[in-house]
Amino acid sequence: MNVEITCPVCNFSQKVAGEKIPRGMKRAICPVCGHRFELIPPEPPVEQEGGPPWERRMDIGLWQGIYQTFTSVLFSPGRFFRNMKSGGGIREALSFGMLAGSLGYMFSFFWEFCLISAGIMPFSGGFLDRMPVNWLLPAGMLLSPVLAILYMFVTAALIHVLMIAFKREKASFEDTFNVVAYGQSTRALAFIPFVGGVAGWFWNLVAVAAGLREAHRISGGTAAAAVLITLVLKALLLLPVILLASLFESISFLQ
Repeated sequence: MNVEITCPVCNFSQKVAGEKIPRGMKRAICPVCGHRFELIPPEPPVEQEGGPPWERRMDIGLWQGIYQTFTSVLFSPGRFFRNMKSGGGIREALSFGMLAGSLGYMFSFFWEFCLISAGIMPFSGGFLDRMPVNWLLPAGMLLSPVLAILYMFVTAALIHVLMIAFKREKASFEDTFNVVAYGQSTRALAFIPFVGGVAGWFWNLVAVAAGLREAHRISGGTAAAAVLITLVLKALLLLPVILLASLFESISFLQ
């Protein structure tokens, strides 16, 4: 790396290879005017992290890539999303989000299955009455990746519309989606029996808000508002489904 040294008296400047400057050298002499001046060493370049650990798993190993991504999103989401690269597409984030989201759903289905098997939670309602209870867990395992993908795309789409409205300029859907996808790391808390899923859901709101703030360079209040409004929109989208399910259950009860 070349370093430009400028005399403060006559403004003579010269570029010198950084490795040729003796270590510890504090002063330089101008070859034109002979002025002796203080030599300020250049600041070393800041090393940027190479994106999320998951995207560097070929270098650091698969398990380290998974572990470091999970822990970074859980314990330092602001720093994680601040260092997240843009322009690489959604494929890597999608694959991680599907992995993390599927694990979360699988753990949730497993604990529900345990409650149903122990007779603590009732197993009834609509078409579930026709399904053997032993099929519940395998069916949940198979549906988990589908639910994770559906959740990511629907959530990212709703948040992205709000991002555009709030910023009044074109925002990157890639950044929005990647925040939602990597935010799925919090779903891993579902491995804690019964309460982990709820804790992961709440922490997901915090992580996604932090990610939106960093990815779109908006205020924390705007990011939090986008996340909360998205919850309301999703509830409104699910309302017709819930009403139809209640209607079918009422009809089957009358029969």
